[in-house]
Amino acid sequence: MAAVVDWHVLLTSPTNSVVSFGGSSSSGCLPVGRVQLKCFEKCSGVGTGFSVGRRTILTAVQAGKRQVWTAEPLVRGKVTKRAMHVIRDLRIWMSNGEDDESLFRILDQWVSKMSPERRDWLDVLKDFDNKRDRGILFKLSEWSFNEDWFAVNARDYTKLIERYGKAGRVEDAERLLQEMEANGNIIDMVTLTVMIGIFGKARQLERAVKLFELAKERGFMPDTKAYNALMVAYGYAGQPGEAELLLEEMTVAGVIADVETYCGLINGYGRLEQADQGHRVFELMLSRGVKVNTKVYTALLDAYGKVGDTDSARAVFDSLRMNGLMPDDRAICLMLNAYERRDLLNRAVGMVVELESAGIKPGPESLTALIGWFGRLGLIEEAEELFNEMEKNKLRILPKTCAAMYKAYSRAGQSDKAREFTEVMRGKGVAFNEAYVMGFNSEAL
Repeated sequence: MAAVVDWHVLLTSPTNSVVSFGGSSSSGCLPVGRVQLKCFEKCSGVGTGFSVGRRTILTAVQAGKRQVWTAEPLVRGKVTKRAMHVIRDLRIWMSNGEDDESLFRILDQWVSKMSPERRDWLDVLKDFDNKRDRGILFKLSEWSFNEDWFAVNARDYTKLIERYGKAGRVEDAERLLQEMEANGNIIDMVTLTVMIGIFGKARQLERAVKLFELAKERGFMPDTKAYNALMVAYGYAGQPGEAELLLEEMTVAGVIADVETYCGLINGYGRLEQADQGHRVFELMLSRGVKVNTKVYTALLDAYGKVGDTDSARAVFDSLRMNGLMPDDRAICLMLNAYERRDLLNRAVGMVVELESAGIKPGPESLTALIGWFGRLGLIEEAEELFNEMEKNKLRILPKTCAAMYKAYSRAGQSDKAREFTEVMRGKGVAFNEAYVMGFNSEAL
């Protein structure tokens, strides 16, 4: 059943660049009044809006939230035959190690013969959306953005910008943002929030703050995710106190702080080894009735672990379980790291046995931490046993897992076995180089 909602619609003027971070502060957002839109449940319909190229798109804001509708349905069901055809050819191209010219020739021939639709290409991109294929995913995405039949939209640009950010390619993310605007796509608070997060994690606090303030000057209404992104930026810059001031600003602006807000603050204090401040933020969150999750418990546990307070870290870990939450692989791994800092191997092994008896199995991150610890203690047989268990149980073997075993063999003076292990794992498709091994630290998980 359709519900009629009163939305405040904001249009972005193409003549005022949002991505010109140092440009004029004149408003690029023009309120066009109050309109009645029929918004169908689960976003199954598209209300009246305005067009950008061939696409109908609407950016709407209500109570500090923003949402973008497009006429495109979600991709569900089996991969289309057209998509399977080019995926096969692309996999062959990858295995042959051919150049980019042959890649684009394959794509052009596919378009000419198969006349693909947008849905087909989304299936192709989904197949390559993993860390191993990240390089070709970037090439495929940018190629399709110049294809008229694909009808690229703001969401496509934003998702690729976010992927570039996760890969640490800040310049490519900025370039794509500028290209996005130049091609007439609307840059809304969703896209700007992604860029704020990218700047923050790249330790470019000044740029993150500048973009956040520019967004407000242009008439955008930062929501919880936008504030959280800026808080994380302050945390990475070692200024959690400044991040906490944003919490007060959120309250004044009527923006609701969620568990991610407080988790970001606790992580910020944890990086400075200020576990007491992290605990204070945790108590503040509880007093405000915010529902906790495993992630926020893990952040506090990590803060205590970094200052060597294993008793408090274990108390947080146990509290997590007593409150009906399940410790994930990261939480277990960080607890093991806390024990290793104090050389408490017996307590660490006891915890793992206790968890397994409760039906909680440590994952690849936790077992990698134990393998590294055993290796540093010269317990090669124990490390091998854990590694073999991982393979037997078909757990994912991470590059850092292999690095931990390699270093264990090297420390024990078993260079031949280390080289043999390297060749075997590379034959199984797990690649790790010498530089990775030398830079590996099991506590940096």
